[in-house]
Amino acid sequence: MSGLKWKLAILMIVCIFTGSIVFYFLGVRSKPSIDLRGGNRRISYAGDSTIKASKPGCLIGDLKNSLVYWSGRNVDSELSPTTGNRSSSNSYLQTTCTPNKHIVFVKIPKTGSTTVASVFLRYGFRNDLKVVLPATQNKLLRLKQSEYDIMRDEYDKNPHYDIMTHHSEYERKAVERLMPSDSVYAVMLREPVRRFKSAFSFFGVNKKLRLRGKNQLKTYLNTPALYKSKHSELLFNVMINYLGYSSSKTSVQNFINDIDRDFDYVLIMEYTDEGLVMLKRRFCWDIGDVIYLKIHEIKRKDYQELIKGNTDPEIPEKLRKFSEEDFLLYDYFRRKFENILHKQNADFFEEVQFLKEVNRKIAAFCSSKSDTTLDVLPCRWTRGFTIHKPYCKLMMIANRQFSVLLKSSYYKGIFNDIILPKL
Repeated sequence: MSGLKWKLAILMIVCIFTGSIVFYFLGVRSKPSIDLRGGNRRISYAGDSTIKASKPGCLIGDLKNSLVYWSGRNVDSELSPTTGNRSSSNSYLQTTCTPNKHIVFVKIPKTGSTTVASVFLRYGFRNDLKVVLPATQNKLLRLKQSEYDIMRDEYDKNPHYDIMTHHSEYERKAVERLMPSDSVYAVMLREPVRRFKSAFSFFGVNKKLRLRGKNQLKTYLNTPALYKSKHSELLFNVMINYLGYSSSKTSVQNFINDIDRDFDYVLIMEYTDEGLVMLKRRFCWDIGDVIYLKIHEIKRKDYQELIKGNTDPEIPEKLRKFSEEDFLLYDYFRRKFENILHKQNADFFEEVQFLKEVNRKIAAFCSSKSDTTLDVLPCRWTRGFTIHKPYCKLMMIANRQFSVLLKSSYYKGIFNDIILPKL
C-alpha cells in the first residue's frame, strides 16, 4: 500500500504541475460591473457599481467560481422582456424541475461540436460531474469492449459517468455500459460542403499536398492521386462514419432511421443557438449554462478568400459523389430540425435572440482589456449571473485542455480522500 500511496502522490503532483502550466495566466480581480438586461429592453451599463471577486486560491476553485449565479430563481415580471400573460412554455422558471446531468454528445470533427462540447464540459466541471475521459493523451475515446481506453477506477466494477462528449465513434451498446439509462443523446451535423472546406483547411490538407490558389478544391476533387490519399478519411463521409455507419451492414436510409431513433437531438450547426435553447429547456438549465464563445474558428485570410469564399458550383457536385451518405444524413435531419423550429412559439425565438445578444456582449467583454465583470440581469430565462474574466479562458478551452483540468481535479480528489488522511 505504501508503494501505491507514493505512486498516487507523484501522479497528483504531475497533474497539478501540468494544469498549472495550462492555466498560468488565469486570475481573479475586482472589477466594475456591466449590466445586461434581456429581450427587448435596452442594455444598461452600471459603471459605478463594483463586484469584488473572491481572493485567489486554488486555480481550479477560481475557475469554478468565475461564473456566479444570483440567488433565487423567482423572476420579477418587471424585468421580463415582453409584457402580457406568460405562455405555458416559459413557466418553467416558476415550476420545480430537476436539472438534467446525464449527457451523451457525439463529437464529430469540424461540425461546430467543439463549441457545443465546451458547454457540456463547463457544466460538468462547475457541478463536479464525472466526465468520460481518455486514459492517455489520445483525444479519441475508444469505447468498444475490447478497446476500452478511458480513465476509470479499476476497482469499480460498475463505473458511472455523467457526461460523455469527447471525440468517439458512436456505438450504442458500448455507450450504454458507461452512461445512465436516462442520458440525453445529442449530436451536431454541418452542411457537408462547408464542413469539407473547413476540414480541408483546418487539417492542412492543402499544405500537405502542396495545393495553392483559387482552384485548389477543384484540383483536389478532380485528381484521383489526391482524393484517394490517406487525407480523404478526414474529408469524406466523416459525419455518418463517426455515427457508426457500415455499408456492409445496412442501407443508408435504414441507418438514418436508427440514428433518428437513438438520438434525442440531432442539432444543425447552422442553427446552433436554436439547438442550445432546445437543450437548455429540456435540461432545465439556466441561459448562463449554454453561453459560449466560438472555438477553433478559422479566420485566416487565405481560408476566407480561397476556400470558404469559393463558390464554384462544380465543388458541391463533385463532393456529393464522394460524400453522398453525409449529404443524405444532413438533408434528412436538417429538414426534421426545421420542422421542429416551425412549431416553436414566439417565446422560444425571443430566447434565441436573447442568447445571441448575451453571447455578443460576452465576446466583446472577453476581448476587452478592461478590468470589468459582466452582469446579466434576471429575466424569465435566467436568474441572473456575473462573469469574471477567468471564465473567458474557461470558455475557450477545447476538449484536450479540458481533459488536463478535469484529470487534475480528479487526482486531487484521490489525494485528499486516500493519501492525506493516512499520512
